[in-house]
Amino acid sequence: MNSQRRRTRIIAAAVKAIGENGFRHLSMRQLADEIGISHTTLLRYFGSKDDLLQAVLEQREESERDWRSELIEQRGLLAALPEVLAHNMTMPAIIRLDTTLTLEAIDAEHPAHDFVRQREEDFQESLCIELLREQRVGRLSNDVDVEQLAHEIRALVEGLQLLWLNDPSLDIAETMRDFIQHVIAS
Repeated sequence: MNSQRRRTRIIAAAVKAIGENGFRHLSMRQLADEIGISHTTLLRYFGSKDDLLQAVLEQREESERDWRSELIEQRGLLAALPEVLAHNMTMPAIIRLDTTLTLEAIDAEHPAHDFVRQREEDFQESLCIELLREQRVGRLSNDVDVEQLAHEIRALVEGLQLLWLNDPSLDIAETMRDFIQHVIAS
C-alpha cells in the first residue's frame, strides 16, 4: 500500500474512533491494531496523538470547503443551508467527530481548543458576510440583525446535528428549510 493511501486510511479510522469515543479515549495502539499496522508504523506517519488530531481536523476542513463554498456562491447562503445539512446527514462519522470535538475542546487544555474556537469564529464571520450578501441581493430584509441571525444559525446547525445523532429519523435539512422560510417571511 502506498504511503498516501495508508495515511488516508489512518485518518479515516481516526475520524471514526474520535467520533465514537472522543479524542481523550483514542488509543494510538488500538487504532494501529484496528487498521492492521504496527504502532511504530502509525507513529512514522503521525508522531503523536496530537499530530494525528491535527491531520484529522485539516482533512475535515479541506474535504468540504470547496463544495460548500461553490454551493453558497451559486445558490446563496439561505438556499444552501438545507442542502449542506442534507449532505451532512450522509456523513454520521464526521458529524459525530465535529460534535464530540466541539464539546471536548471547551476545555482550554484540549489540543483542539484553539482550532475549534477559531473554526467557530470563522463560521460566525462567514455567516455574517453571506447574510449581508443575501441582504444586498434582496433575499433577506435589511432590518434583520445579521450578527444575531448568524448566532441563531450556528446554534441551530449544531443543535440539529446533535439531535440527529440521537435520532437519525429527524430530517434536519427540512427543519433548516422551515427556519429559513420563517426568517425570509419575517
